[in-house]
Amino acid sequence: MPKLPDKLIRSRLLLVIFCLNLSLSLTYVGMGILAVQQDLLWRADFSAYYTGWAIVRDGRGAELYDLDTQFAYQHQILQGRSFKDGLLRYIYPPHLTLPFVPLSRLSLLNAYLVWTLGQSLLLVWLLRRLRTVARPWEPHERWLLLSGVTAFPPLLLTLLLGAHSLLLTLCLVQFYLALKGGRDEWAGIWLVPVTIKPQAALLPGVLLLAARRWRALLSAALLGGALALCSTLFLGWKIWADYLNLLRSHANLFDAFGVVPGDMHNLKGTLALILGSSHASLINTISYLTLAAAAAATAWLWRGPWRPNDPRFEPRLALTLVMGLLFNVHTNPQDSLMLVVPATLFYLYLRQRQRSYRAFGAFALLCPLLFLVSEFFVQGRLGIRIPVVAMAVLMAWLIKALYHERTAPQMA
Repeated sequence: MPKLPDKLIRSRLLLVIFCLNLSLSLTYVGMGILAVQQDLLWRADFSAYYTGWAIVRDGRGAELYDLDTQFAYQHQILQGRSFKDGLLRYIYPPHLTLPFVPLSRLSLLNAYLVWTLGQSLLLVWLLRRLRTVARPWEPHERWLLLSGVTAFPPLLLTLLLGAHSLLLTLCLVQFYLALKGGRDEWAGIWLVPVTIKPQAALLPGVLLLAARRWRALLSAALLGGALALCSTLFLGWKIWADYLNLLRSHANLFDAFGVVPGDMHNLKGTLALILGSSHASLINTISYLTLAAAAAATAWLWRGPWRPNDPRFEPRLALTLVMGLLFNVHTNPQDSLMLVVPATLFYLYLRQRQRSYRAFGAFALLCPLLFLVSEFFVQGRLGIRIPVVAMAVLMAWLIKALYHERTAPQMA
């Protein structure tokens, strides 16, 4: 039997991968419909969002972070059903609460469906922006990227839970495009929605500060300040102290009120699997120290002249974002969706520098399947979750690439 040409084998393999991604994406749609039919959506993060919005809707915004008030509202909203420990807390900042309060005028299910429609539009927007990033690539590379994103299991979790991860991923892509295009003021604007999860905005904020991107910082301060002022006028000054107190206590929770470190895709989750919840204090301390070290590393990484056209720009930003996921105190499984951004930037860098990118391309193409196997089959039985291994591998790859770039001539 004649041997097939390597090019034909490669094209058929890529077609198989694309079809697999498409099949997974369609399966996710079916799972979402099934969740609606079986009335499982009340278990989603969205129920916590709706609880906070309903409190503000009823003119009780000053009690937004009072846990007794949250419990009473959530118990009524869920009609007697409840989460483990009785409450899924609303822990999101005041300045990004008011814009969503009108959704609480709808029933929980209808509000979730409207929210999901909005999420779907965000997904279309994200795919279009990723296609912009991948414009220099071959057509089959772009299709594999886009299909890989839609097949990525964290996307399914994001949509089912109604989580913010899709919004954060889109904002980080826009953050990159704005910095790359010299539109620093827009970079600051796109960072403001990321503060709905302050831990996700920490290292990008350190980047702007270390790189002295004053226009970006000013635009972020102006927009964030305007939103904060509006929320203060409606909710009162005390709301900020209440929020910070709740956030501090929530960050230290361990296996309570929906905070399960062993499920997280980060260093903290790995330590929880290895050491167990009996060492919660030690694990939290290590997590804070490594996050501080990651912030210091980010500041060091972005010292010196600002050169967005330097080929090292993409791997440096990618490394910043990976460290933000791996060393943060809260990286839930759905938040791993943000890994799409650094992976795309690193592949872009490899192509720009005309380096071998097939090994990394194969690694990236395997990630949807690896994450799927990890989420539904392996879970934490290995003492470390497969997504954490993937993040660590990507971080090591990026550090190696930046090390080899040290002797390369800088571009003006």
